[in-house]
Amino acid sequence: MPHVSLIRLALLGVFLCSAVNAEQPTVDLKQHLKPLEQLVGTWEKKFAILKADGTPEEKVRTGTYVAKWILKDLHLQESGEEEGTAYLNVYSYVFASREFGLSVFKSSGESYQMTGKWDPAAKAFTWTRHLNDGLVSETVYQITGDDDYKFGTVLKDGGGKVLMRTEGTGKRVAAKPQ
Repeated sequence: MPHVSLIRLALLGVFLCSAVNAEQPTVDLKQHLKPLEQLVGTWEKKFAILKADGTPEEKVRTGTYVAKWILKDLHLQESGEEEGTAYLNVYSYVFASREFGLSVFKSSGESYQMTGKWDPAAKAFTWTRHLNDGLVSETVYQITGDDDYKFGTVLKDGGGKVLMRTEGTGKRVAAKPQ
């Protein structure tokens, strides 16, 4: 009989923890999501893939995308196209790690995830992705005005050698939906 009571107690604990976690996305989560609000709207971006060890020649790219809140305004969805490749990004805040998560899906079949931090003093998001063989990609989005940002990505190997680098700008072309 004591064994059955112990199982019931364990199940009650799991239920209560689930109930607490189900209540979590409220005011506290909304506060953590506030920095993402700056990315809402329709944007045009222009960027250059600069010459580096992994990039033999410089390439200029352009794209347009729309970022909007989804799923009870708890996740930010960005969708667009760059040079014929459609993509969908989903930004979230992860309570367990106290950082942002970014899931990327492309029509080429590529998908990956990044972790991000917001620096309010610099008005910048820093997104990091760890790839195979010790490669690390870091992307910084810095808000430079109400409707502008600049960004850059650096891909380095395990020894710190730069394999790819991009620099670009974004301009909001349609107001945030009210």
